[in-house]
Amino acid sequence: MKPRISSHWSGLVALALAGSGASADPGAAKLLKAANEAISQTQSLAYNAELTTHAGTAKEPSARLTAEVMMKRTADEKGVGWKLYIGGEAAQGADLASTSKVYIAFDGFAARSVKEAEKAVFEKNAIDAPSLESFLVMQGGREVVLWQMIASAPIPDATDPKDSGIEPAQEIDGQKCDVVWVRSGDDKTTYYLAASDRLPRKIEIVTTPSTKEGVEKKDRTVRTLALTNVKRNVPINEATFIVDIPDEFVVRAVKNTPAPDSKADSKSDAKADGKVAGAEESKKPAQKTQPPGMLTPGTPAPAWTLKDGNGKETKLADYRGKVVVLDFWGSWCPPCRAAMPSIEKIHQKYKDKGVVVLGLNYERRPDADPKKFMADNGITYGLVLGAETIADKYKVPGWPTFYVIDRQGDIVWGSVGFSKADAEEHESTMSEAIEEAMQEGL
Repeated sequence: MKPRISSHWSGLVALALAGSGASADPGAAKLLKAANEAISQTQSLAYNAELTTHAGTAKEPSARLTAEVMMKRTADEKGVGWKLYIGGEAAQGADLASTSKVYIAFDGFAARSVKEAEKAVFEKNAIDAPSLESFLVMQGGREVVLWQMIASAPIPDATDPKDSGIEPAQEIDGQKCDVVWVRSGDDKTTYYLAASDRLPRKIEIVTTPSTKEGVEKKDRTVRTLALTNVKRNVPINEATFIVDIPDEFVVRAVKNTPAPDSKADSKSDAKADGKVAGAEESKKPAQKTQPPGMLTPGTPAPAWTLKDGNGKETKLADYRGKVVVLDFWGSWCPPCRAAMPSIEKIHQKYKDKGVVVLGLNYERRPDADPKKFMADNGITYGLVLGAETIADKYKVPGWPTFYVIDRQGDIVWGSVGFSKADAEEHESTMSEAIEEAMQEGL
């Protein structure tokens, strides 16, 4: 099953129908407005979802995705504004015999999808709803999410009295539901809204492509999202939104934008071999050429003020006149941990030559202790906390990410990912960049 970005599940937020022309069914507009208000008052939501897809006249579904979904609003109004967890199983093919696990979590900053068959974790820093949505589409989890909770994509205004209406109430999952439908283009979307809380218990979308010759039932697609065991405004443990990355797994960073002049990145869908288009595999060796999407050489390094491992304020500006090496890392990240001995070698090699190495740390658990981790592992270069607050400025595509900054504060080199097999090459390439940066301004 390959979900696509659309407004199918996005019809309940900022509804144009709520205050639109008189041609729309006033009863439908009233129900949808009530649903919108209920959504705005929802702080957390947990439910079991089942998405089925029927093609043409087939009685049996051609695809099914069942999942447990949990959503929690964040205090920060910037960015996406929600945390998300999806865990379940997708099935497709003849008799739905082909199955695969779906495990996706978004902690408000980074979205991660675990692919056991590939021994990989796909990761993307989602700074807004569209970037999170594109990641969920690629990873096959978007369609079970009540997207109207996260992003606003209103249903187009009904221009004809036939474009919206109400059907007899039904009972779903023990809940009496009002039934309202809206037609837009080739889609007719029917919402089953629980009378108890006005949140949907089922959303059915019938897509019937029209042609000059008319409409054939074989071209029709019916997608039904059913929600059961819905729990609203209940406590959800923060650990739910954190993915523990197994040591043997690689981390593949999914870029926010395709790389220019790159055949691999020009494709928006998953590759035939199962690898995600636009993913930069962490075990790929560092290259002299700047990875796409990162800050390019010659770009001024963005300023920052953060706390060091002792809680003392430190600034990038404090190191002006020195060459600075930045290592974006986290103790939860296997490639980050694997890279640290190599970065420590760099630190020892250049610490007396006007070069400062800083480990910019981001931890996903409140009980993590990066200072102790470094001490226990013999890592002596500088520790700076709160890297997640500047990762967007530095266009960090994945963890670990490295930058070398010259004496004037400009980017000289950068790379993403690390593999023990390529440690010597990575260290050599970084050393070359440091030597180059040391010559600037002399």
